[in-house]
Amino acid sequence: MGGREASALLSTLEAGAAVGVAVFDDELRELLRTPSLAGVDVDDGARRALDGARPHVGVELTGGGRAWVASWYPLAAGRLVGCVAVDVTEHQAAGARLRASRERLERAQQLARLGSYAWDTRRDEWTWSAGLFRLAGLDPAAGPLDWEAWLATIAPGNRE
Repeated sequence: MGGREASALLSTLEAGAAVGVAVFDDELRELLRTPSLAGVDVDDGARRALDGARPHVGVELTGGGRAWVASWYPLAAGRLVGCVAVDVTEHQAAGARLRASRERLERAQQLARLGSYAWDTRRDEWTWSAGLFRLAGLDPAAGPLDWEAWLATIAPGNRE
């Protein structure tokens, strides 16, 4: 790939793109930075990768109003270092929404004195809510029970 093709490819990583790339020389002069990394401080990771002469990976960063996970790699026998960063803003927001939803479910089950479980039939693994442990009078630290153990917590007259 020639210089023009590489420049054309990198120009597709415009501001707002979910991936960014930066390249530094061994004196930490920035040789290239895609617009998607505007406002993201990637210099410190470049310094660490050059100083340690090994990759510096999986570092969480913020900048430009976004959240990123970045990795730096020494290149050209340590004369260059490249940075690749992935925008994880939406992933983090989805994780926060999921945690909030789980907290609301747990609170609703606690108030209603209910519990729930999920059964992964392929693995034959059970996941119990804290409410189900409370209902069964069991310690959640013991981990989820299988069907037979759960059935043993129910009075024989209530099993049918």
